[in-house]
Amino acid sequence: MSFAGPVSKQRALENELLETGARILKQLGIDRRQFFRMTCGMAAGFAAMNSVFGRFFRLDAAELYDPAAVAALKTDYFIFDVQTHHVAVGRHFIGPLDVFDARRSARRFNPVLKGKEPKQSDFELENYIKEVFLDSDTDVACLSGVPDQSEDKMILSPDQMARTRNIVNELTRCERMMSHGLFSPDLGTKNLENMHRQAESLKIDAWKGYTGQGLGADRDGWWMDDEKIAYPALQYSRDKLKIRNICLHKGKAIGVFNEAHCHPKDMVKVSKDLPELNFLIYHSGLKSVEDALPASEDGFRRNPYVPWVSDLCEYRRKNPHMTNVYMELGTSFGTAVVTSPMLGRTCWE
Repeated sequence: MSFAGPVSKQRALENELLETGARILKQLGIDRRQFFRMTCGMAAGFAAMNSVFGRFFRLDAAELYDPAAVAALKTDYFIFDVQTHHVAVGRHFIGPLDVFDARRSARRFNPVLKGKEPKQSDFELENYIKEVFLDSDTDVACLSGVPDQSEDKMILSPDQMARTRNIVNELTRCERMMSHGLFSPDLGTKNLENMHRQAESLKIDAWKGYTGQGLGADRDGWWMDDEKIAYPALQYSRDKLKIRNICLHKGKAIGVFNEAHCHPKDMVKVSKDLPELNFLIYHSGLKSVEDALPASEDGFRRNPYVPWVSDLCEYRRKNPHMTNVYMELGTSFGTAVVTSPMLGRTCWE
């Protein structure tokens, strides 16, 4: 089993998609790359998934051939992508993770990337603006990053994130972008000083933290409900900086973060102790798609448990005070849907 799900189904999906695309693009008189960049190509993807996994997506046959049919059936949504990334010029490592490898892995989900070797410019500002604001339906985006001991080690520093936000908002003459500030409570006084600078000078919109990333004494990470480590930073944000939204990477250790510290078990206490703050749990705390796939194969009939999403839902059920804890969809929903539509529907329907 690969990250992209059971090999047989993924191969069947790829074959179905390529065959469908080949048949349609001949009729339209365009090449494959053009087709899969169109709304018709997206419709062909949904049709292929219906064929392989069962009917999960509502689709009209005309949408595979006619962009006007797609437009006619389109519902107008407000799309706020709360986690987007680009890299600083020349940088492409997040710890041991090379974003070039991540882009190559995406070929399993996106036929357009097949045979196309990634370039550094694919990950940088110009292409970011193109893909997020010109090639998608995104209305507002939030730019995020990953902390480190110093800004020269970050794949994108808070200053660079704020600069991108300001560039986009100036170009569009409205608020199309927000930017995270980065906080690492285990750095103590250094972290508080960094938080103050980001809030005062950069006017950041929310904090982003990674409990599975240890930059202080404990290299394994830290916990949000640690009154000595995390609470001083959270109280400082609440009382002095007046920033109430705390975004947290939970689940998805991806070989970069300490997996145990990515569990959302620390949300019960901190949400009760600091009710004035909002806690946004990124990835919905999903441990990984691989861990959730076995139970999804039979439609969760024998085992309804989805590692750590189910834990977070159970915490909320048993603790009514957790109304200030929110589950972000993003990457977890996207990878789940293209891997196993049953998994995507069960977790986030």
